[in-house]
Amino acid sequence: METVPSFNLISIDPGTDTVGVAVLTVCATTFDLLQIEAIGLEASRHIKHGYTPFEERDLRLDWIERVLTEIFFAYNPLAVAAESNFMKKKTISAYGPLVESVARIRRALSNFNRNRGLYMVTPQEGKFSVGAERTSKADTLLPFVVKALGHIYKGDIPIEALDEHALDGMVIGKALYDRLLLKWRQGPIDLLAT
Repeated sequence: METVPSFNLISIDPGTDTVGVAVLTVCATTFDLLQIEAIGLEASRHIKHGYTPFEERDLRLDWIERVLTEIFFAYNPLAVAAESNFMKKKTISAYGPLVESVARIRRALSNFNRNRGLYMVTPQEGKFSVGAERTSKADTLLPFVVKALGHIYKGDIPIEALDEHALDGMVIGKALYDRLLLKWRQGPIDLLAT
């Protein structure tokens, strides 16, 4: 059987404990989306407890950075995206910790390839990419993700059992893919220069 030339994209739902990661495989000649895998990484399961909250958060972020670096080397992505930081009106948000998480994602990407940039995808852009309303809540995304990506999902965990972070990783990845597909349709693109 002939192998189809392909490349990988990686998308990340940032967090200071649970991080959603999706790997999308794209056909290099037709730009078709061939498959997607997703997992939720839970850092607190992998560190010892008994530290102050700030020490523990740093240890979780260290673990996330280390695991993401390993994932980048394992899958050799041509492009990486993360959900952009956001602030909610009239509510306390996790904006500050998300900034720290994105900084660690950038550092992990730099550990892999210092010249690779990080694409940022807004939550609204991600939701739109799978056909959900831009104001949809995280717990309502599953049917949209299944409809848009279920036919190419190849992960070890059943898609219906994925946590919201893994689903968000898939949604971010679909938005990145859509953005790059639009550029590809306009003519040859250099993913490293976009």
